[in-house]
Amino acid sequence: MREFIAYAGLADYVGLRSVARSHVIHWRKDMEKRALSPATIRRKLSALSSMFDYLCERNAAAGNPVDGVKRPAANGNEGSTPALGDAQARKLLEAPPADTLKGIRDRAILATLLYHGMRREELCRLRVRDIQDRQNRSSIVTGFRIGLERSGRSRSITGGGSKSGGPGTWRAAWSRVCSSGVMSSQSVWAREEV
Repeated sequence: MREFIAYAGLADYVGLRSVARSHVIHWRKDMEKRALSPATIRRKLSALSSMFDYLCERNAAAGNPVDGVKRPAANGNEGSTPALGDAQARKLLEAPPADTLKGIRDRAILATLLYHGMRREELCRLRVRDIQDRQNRSSIVTGFRIGLERSGRSRSITGGGSKSGGPGTWRAAWSRVCSSGVMSSQSVWAREEV
């Protein structure tokens, strides 16, 4: 905010009432000339827009001069989180031992995370009733207890059979681990309290 006030030559915050859309466009062009990244320009324009929205709510400004000012595109659809390669994923899946119950459980957890892109919290809150058979394939239906219950939306993740590490794999792993008494029958992964 201080940067914009200094750029616009305003004496104080009261001068914000006189700001027009042209001031914001000139400030954006100045930031582009200084070779600021598109994400930085978007963030600064967003902060200015939020401040003007606040002023409009309080009847301290007649309108938001940032409305309609084009913001530079940033990142498109590319995420900034690095992804694992196929060889890295395979090596990670093969790390837990296949001959112990904990190893089977860990392989099933890793397979679910890797193949289905589930969030960590979704996986931890997964229950037996979330695994459903649909069209001869196992599906994971999530979202009912993880913040989406207000909207009633859910997300269905269909996986392959046991060779692909799909829900069938960890469903079989869960059945084996749960029947051994090591795990709770309510939660797929959570350790039962003793």
